[in-house]
Amino acid sequence: MHNAEKLLKTVAETGVISLPQMKLVWEVLQEKMLDQMVNGRESVDLGFAELYPIPYRANWKNGLHDEFNKIGQDFKGKGHDACEEIAKDKGFWAEMSNTRLLAFKNHIYWSIEVVPKKQWWANTIRSEMDKRSKMSASDYCRYVAKVVYSLKGKLLDVYRSFISQAAIPCGGIRNSRVAGGHFLVPFIRSRQVSAKHPENRGPVGVVVNLRDALHANGGLDHKAGEVPRVLAVSDIRPD
Repeated sequence: MHNAEKLLKTVAETGVISLPQMKLVWEVLQEKMLDQMVNGRESVDLGFAELYPIPYRANWKNGLHDEFNKIGQDFKGKGHDACEEIAKDKGFWAEMSNTRLLAFKNHIYWSIEVVPKKQWWANTIRSEMDKRSKMSASDYCRYVAKVVYSLKGKLLDVYRSFISQAAIPCGGIRNSRVAGGHFLVPFIRSRQVSAKHPENRGPVGVVVNLRDALHANGGLDHKAGEVPRVLAVSDIRPD
């Protein structure tokens, strides 16, 4: 709250809006941004970064990168639509439906991903280049060391948040005639959830692709580029 108060005072000092008005606007903004992400499932554009609500585990990108470590070269220089086609062609699109990416324990857990935009990179790079040009190599090294040291407390808070999210199991899908089809289950092997190895998929018989289950239940048909890479519908066996 201290940092928010400091920011609001800085904005009020511009003379565009008074501090009481800014506090009121800030409260309404927070409420509406939260509603947009929680209930609308829509991202929030902050100008210099965009916030995305996601139902994945904290380390979902690591798992996908391990499996598709060359796809970044294919994405380079391409727009969103072109990258989407590449993702479908390479199997990446289908793998994004894999339940091992989900944060699930009785229900999915939503987190927030922050995607920096060009404005962020342009300003941070310009700032660092300006500092570097005015310092010797050793002075800049000392500067970086001091910056990291001053941020350690905040970085620890970020890591604590990551650990708490990484402790949430990934999801699996079971098939039961009693339950009337396929259903999500938390996926825990030996009662351990590994932050480093989200690919641990638990006992045999757990289907790990959402589109498999939806297709088998008659909920959705497979579309081009979404053919599951883990198990085919024909491999699903009822309990």
